[in-house]
Amino acid sequence: MGLSMRQSLAQRMTISPPAPIEWSMVNAYDEDEKMGFVFPLTHTRTRIDGFDGYTHAQKLQLIDYENRLFRYAYTDGREEGDEDDVDDEDREYYRIPLMRNFNVNIDDIAEEISEAEYRRAKYITENVGHMERIARAVPYHEIYREVKDHLKDTYCIELDDVVLVSVDRGGRLPSELLSIALNNKNRHSLKVDQGGRQLDEDRIKEFVESGTLQGKHVLFVDSTVDSGRQIEVLKKYFDDEEWTRQLGYKSWSIVGSNEDGESLYKHLNINWGVDPDTTFEDDSRLMGVDYSDHSHTKVVEMSNPASQKIREVFFSVPNGYVFDLSDFDLEEVLSSDEAEKYEVPEGIQTRIHALCDMVVSKHELDAFRDSFDLGFLPLSETRIAGKKVLLIGGANGDLSEDDVSAIANSFDGETCQIITGTERGNAGAVASRASKAWENYDVRHAGSDEEQDRRRNEMIEQSDVVLVLGGARGTLYEALLALKQRKPTHIVRGWGYPAHYLSRNEWLQKNTPLQVASSVREALRNIAVPISTSDITAAEDRDESGDEE
Repeated sequence: MGLSMRQSLAQRMTISPPAPIEWSMVNAYDEDEKMGFVFPLTHTRTRIDGFDGYTHAQKLQLIDYENRLFRYAYTDGREEGDEDDVDDEDREYYRIPLMRNFNVNIDDIAEEISEAEYRRAKYITENVGHMERIARAVPYHEIYREVKDHLKDTYCIELDDVVLVSVDRGGRLPSELLSIALNNKNRHSLKVDQGGRQLDEDRIKEFVESGTLQGKHVLFVDSTVDSGRQIEVLKKYFDDEEWTRQLGYKSWSIVGSNEDGESLYKHLNINWGVDPDTTFEDDSRLMGVDYSDHSHTKVVEMSNPASQKIREVFFSVPNGYVFDLSDFDLEEVLSSDEAEKYEVPEGIQTRIHALCDMVVSKHELDAFRDSFDLGFLPLSETRIAGKKVLLIGGANGDLSEDDVSAIANSFDGETCQIITGTERGNAGAVASRASKAWENYDVRHAGSDEEQDRRRNEMIEQSDVVLVLGGARGTLYEALLALKQRKPTHIVRGWGYPAHYLSRNEWLQKNTPLQVASSVREALRNIAVPISTSDITAAEDRDESGDEE
């Protein structure tokens, strides 16, 4: 969601507004050009592992997740006129979802965060370059989901039946972004003269002759839809019976940002994540087109270095290029005096304890769930015997009954013991299935109450091995606690947020008994055949000596 800086300064609030963000891509290009397009964090830019192997929706979710830090403005609660010697202990830190909606009060949407989280976010957003800061605020999956659901619910239209038409010039770049979000390359443009209440009729006739819109839903795209003047022009033509007959389209609608958060006639209000008034400004250096012979309804292509570079930055984001911040250490970028407050303790035990504290304090550790081919094995292929296995996997299950049976039947009912902390979710489903299948089999649930932390530690202590079955924030916390206690912890790469986070943390993989598998089949095999204790012993030795890699 995106927040208009003009709005924030005009609101009555108790939380001080964040510093204004420079949303103009043209100005950002000029600033970045002075820096030679080289920034302190540029070297950490990489492509998401296995990006091309994900489905389109999964790619968008990954993109939004990796760039979540850029979806907020940050403030330290410092009111204008505050003295520099204000007691830091009394200062509060907030992140504010970026939202272009004049009817929203900052106090209602601000989220309190820790000082360390605030300082980290501020450093990163200020050191990736102005264009990157803007481009990474676009919420691709959110846009995809909202537009897809709207078309299906309102018009009974699937995405394959849509033609995108940008309302030139302001809608040119937004339509390109939407084309990527919807994975729909059937995109065209049409100049709409709002003042003269007309559009490019020659272009309309081209649509008629080519059958471009025949049998389709026409989805117009504009940066902003505030006054609705462009809608009035579109109604004049596309609600006209004769034009409707000639063009042969099924229906039409328009998407764009509304400053009051409202949807107008045949309009879906969407959040571009940026301030569309300035980010998508009507500038040929940005849009790559210009008016033709002072016409209000004709445009000509006018590519230039600025527009090419801006597009390169914009479109690298949905192509999976991210800043790898998994091992970002704040103390590396602070002065020595400042670093003392954020010093990471030495030793594996204390390092993982610090990670646990960090995880439970972060708002962005929300559920990260997708549909993956988890690679379940035939029921008789692997038999795990003689172990106490702790299953963790969140409150919301995403396993089918067959998947649950496949996992449950991999354990030897006579010699194994399954421990879970809840009867819900993936872990609870597998444990329940096992208890029904095996007579005299001890399946214990650790429970969930006011003593949850104590029970979590107890069930980890009593287990021999931990298997992570999807899950979200709480599951990640439990996995980190298990690693802290030196319990072999098995994850399936890509299955749930915990696995996504843990599999990208090289330090944990080098210093703890974390086992990363590419499928459930492989994870169960790894449990059946124990890992070498030499890795764990080496990690313990490093912990005792206080050395870290």
